[in-house]
Amino acid sequence: MDPITALALACNVTQLVEQAIEAAVACKEIYERGSLDENNQIDKYAESVTVANKELEASLKNAATRDTRLQKLAQDVFDTATELRKVLSLLRLAKSQGARHIGRAFKTALRSKIQNGTVEKLRERLERQDTALRSSILKDLYVRGGKAELTRRYEFQKLSQGQQDIMAEVLQGQKLLLTDIRMSVKTAETNLLARLDIQDNQLRQTTQVVVNEIHTTLKKSGDQVIDRFDAQDVLLKEHFQKQDAQIRRTDEEVHDALKVRLLDALAFPEMNERRNMIEGHVNDFGASYHWLFHRQEELAEHDFVEWLQNGEEIYWVNGKPGSGKSTLMDYIYQSLQPKGVGHHHIKEWAEPYHVQLLSFWFFRPASSVLLKSLQGFWRSLCFQILDTDENVVKKIQGDEAAPQSLRWCLVQPGSRIRTWTDIELKSWFTYLVTNSASNFFLLVDGLDEVAHNRDILLSTIQFIAQSTDKVKLCCSSRPETPFLQALQHYPSLRLQDFNYSDIEEYCLRRLATTRAMQYANTISWRAQGVFLWAYLVTEDLKGAASQGDEEEDLKQRLEECPGEMYELFRFLLERQDKFYAKHPKPYLRLIEVATTERRSRSPYSENFLTLLELLVALSAQEDIISPFPESHDVSLLAALESKAAALKANLVARCANMIELLPRWHKADIYSDAFPYRELADAHNVEIRFIHRSAADFLVENDTAVTLFHSCNLTERDATIRLMIASIFSFLVDEQTDVKKSLQFGRLIDARLWTEAGTKTLDTIFPTLHARKPLLEPPMTMTKGQDAPNTGPFAVMCPQLSALENAVFGLAAEFNMVAYAEAKLRALDPEHLPFALGFAFCANLREDSFFESTELRGMPMPEPDLSSQSLTQKLSLWYYLNPNMNNEPRFYATCPVWQHIHLSLVDQYYKKRTGDAQAT
Repeated sequence: MDPITALALACNVTQLVEQAIEAAVACKEIYERGSLDENNQIDKYAESVTVANKELEASLKNAATRDTRLQKLAQDVFDTATELRKVLSLLRLAKSQGARHIGRAFKTALRSKIQNGTVEKLRERLERQDTALRSSILKDLYVRGGKAELTRRYEFQKLSQGQQDIMAEVLQGQKLLLTDIRMSVKTAETNLLARLDIQDNQLRQTTQVVVNEIHTTLKKSGDQVIDRFDAQDVLLKEHFQKQDAQIRRTDEEVHDALKVRLLDALAFPEMNERRNMIEGHVNDFGASYHWLFHRQEELAEHDFVEWLQNGEEIYWVNGKPGSGKSTLMDYIYQSLQPKGVGHHHIKEWAEPYHVQLLSFWFFRPASSVLLKSLQGFWRSLCFQILDTDENVVKKIQGDEAAPQSLRWCLVQPGSRIRTWTDIELKSWFTYLVTNSASNFFLLVDGLDEVAHNRDILLSTIQFIAQSTDKVKLCCSSRPETPFLQALQHYPSLRLQDFNYSDIEEYCLRRLATTRAMQYANTISWRAQGVFLWAYLVTEDLKGAASQGDEEEDLKQRLEECPGEMYELFRFLLERQDKFYAKHPKPYLRLIEVATTERRSRSPYSENFLTLLELLVALSAQEDIISPFPESHDVSLLAALESKAAALKANLVARCANMIELLPRWHKADIYSDAFPYRELADAHNVEIRFIHRSAADFLVENDTAVTLFHSCNLTERDATIRLMIASIFSFLVDEQTDVKKSLQFGRLIDARLWTEAGTKTLDTIFPTLHARKPLLEPPMTMTKGQDAPNTGPFAVMCPQLSALENAVFGLAAEFNMVAYAEAKLRALDPEHLPFALGFAFCANLREDSFFESTELRGMPMPEPDLSSQSLTQKLSLWYYLNPNMNNEPRFYATCPVWQHIHLSLVDQYYKKRTGDAQAT
């Protein structure tokens, strides 16, 4: 049998053996598990064994007879497989007997075969035959290999020597060729590996270079991208910072603008007038009042420093009239400044908080009612806190607990009203003090300068001091009964008990270069603490000494000076030079009428007199009136210029040193530098005031002063007319001068004594006023969405009258100029009379509601009287709820005159009851 056939036969035998063994093993496992599902595998095994038998049978038939051993093994395997096939066939037969008996028959047949060992024996025989077959095949292969080698050697030996040599050479050549091939292959392999190594190194290097370049490029690109992003971030950051800064700046500008708007509304020009006046008199305190902070054995004890450091509530400085209380209060104010000698005392009290110094100076002779009322007091204190405490200002806008009227003033569309009630301002002050990070030291000078409602003033002072421990208050006043009763239980000092050395120092300084210096101690002793008395006597002796009086004369002057202030004033007046006594000038009469409180009825009254106005009032009135409304007549100006310097030089002496000349608070530049009349320009900026309130009181209350007034042959009415003309002169020559002063004088003139000249004089005001600030005529109707016209600061306007007539009757109503209003009404035609009369009456009632007053005023019923026909006449009026503000509410109404009067009365009544200027 050739090797291929043998191998095929062996493969068939091996396949049959493996399948037969697998079938036998499966039968045993099926028997052991007894699973019917696996019984179906018997068919598959039977088929496999049958197919393998057939293939082996075919191989045996085709095989040669030489390899009997292999054939015998194959035949044995065939026989064994045939027996196994029979067993499997029996099992298949058992399965085919029916579905109902398949399980039982199959299991019975299988159990029988297994129990007889048939299957196991067949399996073992097959395994032995398989082993024998494998061994036979290996042996046969080994024998065949040996035989082939022997055959080749035998055949080689049969060759001739030449053939053998050739074969050896061929084989050697093949061997060498093989060696060369191997060497070539190895060399090629070595070269290839070397080249591959080189290429690999080059590739690595190239790759590394590329990687490095890529890394460098990526890093560079990344750096560039990062740099660009960083640059963009910087630009964005700068942009946002700028935008944020711009927003903050805008917010701050809006906030500052609102704050400035509120401060402007609270402020009034005369707020520091009294303190400036005091500091104008006392530029340097020198050694005066040092006893207040430095204990002196010779003086009585006081507890002011102890109160500054540890005290609470109120300290009361009191003293005689003219003892220098206001000057002492100014010294305290200066000393409590951050670099002052007393600042560390209040700093010690306030620690750990900052301390802020607040002050207010009541002053009865002031030109503004705000300096002598609680309205000005509250406004000034609120102004000082808001002006310095930025944090509390910022807090107000977002704090719902803040007073609503205060918050409205600090928002963009908020109220622009400039008048508030005392109750509103009091709530402002309380809120500001409570919410400020500072403590407050409050100086209030001149409580006795408030003429009315002193009980309310004292209650206010005590409320401030007792409502919070963040405030302590030092106040001053005369020891009059209301103040003594309310303040005597608080720490206090009487100024006349301590100021002897201060008066003495002043007298020595003023008389140092005169022969009257020897009387300085006497003056100080006789003054008994009244600084004003010492001042007047010192100035009198100094003046006499400068005029050459001998020592005996000076001594006599001093001895004749009375000790009481009123007596001293009388004495000084009587001792004027003989020429002045024989030809008295109406200086004091004009000054008294101009500065008295008779004209004061609103916060806008101006109780002061300029040197130019006094000069005009002293001149011939015909000369003054004739050039009206121009008032620039060259000859008139030259005549006034020639008198101005002399009046300024002699006025104080002619008034017995009871007055003083001060720079005007609001300096007016009415003339250019090229204007030749410089004395007149200077006189317009000089203000005349009494040196002390007691001097003004003396002129009204003392019989000697009244006699002096009579001796100058100038009645109060004539003085009022002269002052009205003088104020009109100032109004015409100076665009900055307000018309109110002229109208206030016009109000004082009795209607029974009114003349046509007075009407013509006042008539010059209105064309000039209209030319400077043109007034628009209000429209006859109001359409939807229409804004009210800008017609000036009037509470009502009448479209049935001209703009000039509105100004005439509106201002006449505002200032209650009954005589002038009656004269203008009589001059009207009957058609316009009811309109003007009804408008004037309603305007008077409406104007009155905008001023602080304790009772309903109302203008007296003018002549001609309102008839029943006039009362039923239909009248159109524009009503302005706040005439001083352009954006405040307004409405338009057309109804009978009597209904307008009723509306005005109701409006006035409720405003007085509620104290709210926006109650309508």
